[in-house]
Amino acid sequence: MTMRRRVVLAAAGAIATPLLSSGRASAFSLSGNYQGVGCALLLGLGFPALDQQDVVEHGAQAAAKAAGTAPPSARIVSGLAQNVSQAGVTEVFPLFCNPSTGPVTVNFVTDMAQRPLKLSRSDEETVRHDPARYLLENRDDVGGFLRRYGTGPNAGFQSIIVPGATLTAGGSTAFFMPSAVFPNVQPSAKGFYPTGISFGQKMNNQALLSLFAFLS
Repeated sequence: MTMRRRVVLAAAGAIATPLLSSGRASAFSLSGNYQGVGCALLLGLGFPALDQQDVVEHGAQAAAKAAGTAPPSARIVSGLAQNVSQAGVTEVFPLFCNPSTGPVTVNFVTDMAQRPLKLSRSDEETVRHDPARYLLENRDDVGGFLRRYGTGPNAGFQSIIVPGATLTAGGSTAFFMPSAVFPNVQPSAKGFYPTGISFGQKMNNQALLSLFAFLS
């Protein structure tokens, strides 16, 4: 079962700090709904300058919004943030929010480009100030770049069970212990790297897209 593109766009949300400054790293992502489960991406949580609590909270709220449910409690957000606080610099944590009472199996792969996007000055300003709008308006270009320069599914095809009435990170248990997805590329050049999560065994034009900002 694949996720239709119109579902992704209808459920779009942003995971972001509003403005990036030099020396910081963050991720901007569209979130969407798959089989009734709200999905979002968290990246780069290992950077010391990044407010991990803020990013986790934005991601959790976006995933909950995509699932059509109330935002998670402060306790859940705090638990998630605490348990991903030891993340490596470029680890990817998919967030899943399942508001139904029963468990749902989610199949997915993730990928990250080996090089940053080449952006005009005006496009870079857009990415810095309104990354969600940039992704919406340039979805095909960003997705095509990821498919061309991606390293392939980072941990292979994954299948996890998201318990009912929970918000989890990666393949976490009900106790919110995350199972991270490791990109097999470490960003070395300053810029914005397309990253994505796709529901199936390959990246396609229906994937949820993110921009990982590496600004050293």
